[in-house]
Amino acid sequence: MQRKLWLTLIVASFALAVTACGDAATTDADATSTDTVTTDTTPVEDTTPVEDTTPVEDTTPVEDTTPVEDTTPVEDTTPVEDTTPVEDTTPVEDTTPVEDTTPVEDTTIPEGCSTVADLKAQEEGPADVLLCNVAVTYVYDKGFFIQSSADGAGIGVYVGGALKDDGSWPYEAPVAGDLLNLQVTDYSSYNGLQQVTASLAPEKVGTTDIAAYALDLSEGTVPSEELESRLVKLTGAMVDEKNGKVLSLSYGTATDVPFYALNGNALCRNATFDLVQGIVTEYNGVHQLKTFDAVADTANIDDAGCAVDDSNWDFEDWTLTDPPLGFENMPRMRARKIRR
Repeated sequence: MQRKLWLTLIVASFALAVTACGDAATTDADATSTDTVTTDTTPVEDTTPVEDTTPVEDTTPVEDTTPVEDTTPVEDTTPVEDTTPVEDTTPVEDTTPVEDTTPVEDTTIPEGCSTVADLKAQEEGPADVLLCNVAVTYVYDKGFFIQSSADGAGIGVYVGGALKDDGSWPYEAPVAGDLLNLQVTDYSSYNGLQQVTASLAPEKVGTTDIAAYALDLSEGTVPSEELESRLVKLTGAMVDEKNGKVLSLSYGTATDVPFYALNGNALCRNATFDLVQGIVTEYNGVHQLKTFDAVADTANIDDAGCAVDDSNWDFEDWTLTDPPLGFENMPRMRARKIRR
């Protein structure tokens, strides 16, 4: 565009120069002529270049250098710190002291009270002894057994001599686990077994778990004076001999242990069983195990190895032979007395 403009200006300048030269020649000719001057009224074309002042539109693409704001959302990749509170799931050891609310048996003997050991140490006969906080360990139809502590001495309380005409007790019968205060008025023995033979009605003062009172004899501990009237238990006993209610047991390292079992018909010779609970008693100088109800006090009876029944058919317990002297076993027949 600029080049074209320059060419236009050059051509116009040249035209003006030519015109000027023509006008000078004409003037000179007119000066020498004497003829009448004739005016040329012919329109003269003005050939003077006319500058085109029309704005020229520049169609050259113009680069827009105006900064363009980029409105495209920019992903912020800056790591964002997570300020959300984090729950700590690490187990926390609770070091708060825990109060032991397990009932604790109070073995303290109140003033004016005696223990079972104190009672058994005195002479037999009328007594004025108050036993306090003694635990009932075993109850049977005509009495019960008590201990001053889990590892303390035991003694039986016999109420058979005070039963009413209808066979009922003179007071409400206690249950195993009761803690009693018992006023003893008479203390004696029966065939060597020391027992309370008279007392006032006991006062219940609490309860206890008697599981800890049952002494386990399973390793071979045998009945003795020291264990008389104690609550005991054992596992894996075998019936070696049976004579009515009197059995001979072996268990652990122990052999030939006397066992007096009421309702013990299921305990045949060679049977094995567990004694859930029983009492150590004495009979004419012999210490033995005793249950007043073998059905309730035994468990896990295995009679697979039992021998043929050769018992004395529940003859009196005083018989020392099986069958008793004067009788003989008659297969499939009742025993008959042998006349001599």
